[in-house]
Amino acid sequence: MRKRWKGIIAIVAIALAGGVLYWFVNPGMRIDPRRYRVIHFGMNKSEVETLFGAPPGDYGMRNGKHTLSFPIEADDLQALPAYTSHRWAHNDTSIQVWFDHRDQVRAKGLQIVRHGDTLDRIRDWIDPPHPGFGGWLPRN
Repeated sequence: MRKRWKGIIAIVAIALAGGVLYWFVNPGMRIDPRRYRVIHFGMNKSEVETLFGAPPGDYGMRNGKHTLSFPIEADDLQALPAYTSHRWAHNDTSIQVWFDHRDQVRAKGLQIVRHGDTLDRIRDWIDPPHPGFGGWLPRN
């Protein structure tokens, strides 16, 4: 019986150590304003994907009370509709990058979501707002 418990504890300890090691080694997605500043005109799409650690997509963008949108940086703002747009979103950051026909960066944009105070977060957790329905907790 004791050997059995020792074996179970050893397996759990190895699994836990492996999980912690993986967490330290794997940086995961790096979609944040700091990486946004690294993007420059002429980078190709694969370089941008490597920078963010993931292909374009929404990896869990959180809703918030206020969105800060920064001006689009482009080498030619008039040509923006001709470019292909890709979006990376994670946690509080959304980054949109426009590529030309050669998959080179021609424009980029940044949005950051800011959350309300702690009471707003608790209200949203208990009673998430629904479109067309205000919920049962009073809101400002």
